[in-house]
Amino acid sequence: MKLNHFVCLLFILICFSSCKEESISSITCPKSVLIDNSLFDASSSDEFEYVDAQIENNCLVLTIRYGVGCSEVQTQLVGKNTISVESSSLQLKFVLTDHDDCEKLITEKFYFDLTPIQLKDKNRVSIKLENWQQELIYQY
Repeated sequence: MKLNHFVCLLFILICFSSCKEESISSITCPKSVLIDNSLFDASSSDEFEYVDAQIENNCLVLTIRYGVGCSEVQTQLVGKNTISVESSSLQLKFVLTDHDDCEKLITEKFYFDLTPIQLKDKNRVSIKLENWQQELIYQY
């Protein structure tokens, strides 16, 4: 009888210890914001829709719905080099390029490192993401 209780308890412990919740701290931000005025002005993007945009730790996490198909997707997060020191705000644009006509609608998360936009003597930057209604606050 004790053996049955022990086996059940062991099984329960294994199940709970193997459950692992993914947290943003374990995710790396493989791309950084690229600050370039001419690229910001000249960049055009294939069609996409924002599902969500949030800042977690030093990452901007964008959840995007878009049509993908036969080729690899390229993404960039481009900013204007006109950060306002008084308001500590920065304008950013997400650019998605897939160069094909195959279209399957998917939703995907993209991660961008925000540490390059940190300002000296400040602890926050207000981000205005093009075509996203809400202002995002990056605190560091």
